[in-house]
Amino acid sequence: MAERLCPRCCIALAPRYADAWRIDGCRRCGGLWLGHRELAGLGQAAAGCLQALEQAFKQQMNAAAGDQLCPECGTAMARLELPCAPGIQLDGCPRCHGIWLDDGEMEHMGQCLAEWWARADSVAPVKAAAGPAPADPVRRRVRQAAAFLLSVPCPRCGQANSQAAPVCWACGAVLQIRRRGILCPTCDRALVTLEAGGIEVDGCRVCGGLWFDRGEVRALTRLNPEALQYLQRQVGTAEGAARVGREQHASLLCPVCHQVMDEHPYAVQSGVRIDVCQQCRGAWLDAGELEAIQRYLHTDPSFTQWLAPAAENRQ
Repeated sequence: MAERLCPRCCIALAPRYADAWRIDGCRRCGGLWLGHRELAGLGQAAAGCLQALEQAFKQQMNAAAGDQLCPECGTAMARLELPCAPGIQLDGCPRCHGIWLDDGEMEHMGQCLAEWWARADSVAPVKAAAGPAPADPVRRRVRQAAAFLLSVPCPRCGQANSQAAPVCWACGAVLQIRRRGILCPTCDRALVTLEAGGIEVDGCRVCGGLWFDRGEVRALTRLNPEALQYLQRQVGTAEGAARVGREQHASLLCPVCHQVMDEHPYAVQSGVRIDVCQQCRGAWLDAGELEAIQRYLHTDPSFTQWLAPAAENRQ
């Protein structure tokens, strides 16, 4: 494969992220190249996951080419704009359909994601709590790009929307009643939606972890043990994979807002520590931790609440 060059600096791009995917980036300006193959990989080849981008490319078929060249095929790139996010312009290759993201564009994407959920909640955007910065900032940028660029069709009007959007930009239909996790905090694989006892959660079939929107942990611990065992069987019990993932990443990123999550004890005597996002109040449980929590709740007669106060305050 020919050497890829930064469209801005004209120096060779280098692998900047090679855990679940290979992403090429520029050491000088910080830009990232997401080729069509990499974007499809981020979406795990989900049907329609690049629909919004394909529509944006079609709309720009006759647009004037810019002066930046595609790192992959050398074609002059054009400016693109997704209908769901007017005002955020991207550099895209009309030939190979890759996307170049610079620092400013990635920052705007992160702001857009926060504003979408703030509008859905009718509150001001929550500023990320002070805490450790991610050990790998490129990893967070790639995850934010996946949440922003990958798309799902609106069930009412069929228009393509960002996977992270709570409502349809075209008709206003609600797309997500709950905040759906997109990428696993531990191994960065695509999460799948699971159901147990009428409650939906997101799980990783590689490491066995589970993502819970605000309040879902409390609801699930009330289910009978058989329902929880069925839920865990759907994702497996890959505690070993979860440990490897934690060793690779000093901090876990929220599957929804991609901020660094804080680790807290579920209860002092439970021996279980869960990861909670201070922005969206969701919680991540590694493989086996949900069952451990339920065992604790059913064996400690003095513990009458379904969720430990410390975790409750943070969820």
